Amino acid sequence: MKRTLSELLTFPKFYNAVKNQKLPLTTAYKLAKLADKINIELTFYREKLNQIVAEYSIKDEAGNSCPTQDGDGIQIDPLKVSECEKQVEALAAFEVELPNYQFKLEEFGLIEIEPDLLTTILPFIKE
Repeated sequence: MKRTLSELLTFPKFYNAVKNQKLPLTTAYKLAKLADKINIELTFYREKLNQIVAEYSIKDEAGNSCPTQDGDGIQIDPLKVSECEKQVEALAAFEVELPNYQFKLEEFGLIEIEPDLLTTILPFIKE
């Protein structure tokens, strides 16, 4: 099953919400295996994103990326913003191969979950 990296970004939030719930063994197994693979892909995503930001960031005298004024991000060279955005968009659209695990809603039993978390797992739900 192919998914873009952007589709996987919110999966850890869903997984963290349900990982301590009691689930049928097969459901727990599939969910854990899927989470492991997604974590590998998200590690790749974060490493590449850091490389892109470093490449397009404003550097100080020591060659380090300059933080934003609020300290929550990195300053991007204004002349390179467009190129940086294209690289980030391409990374987000990058497709990865995942195990073909699909779930039926019934497999999650009586777990209560917020609707926004459900959208995270929808690509893996079959009706």
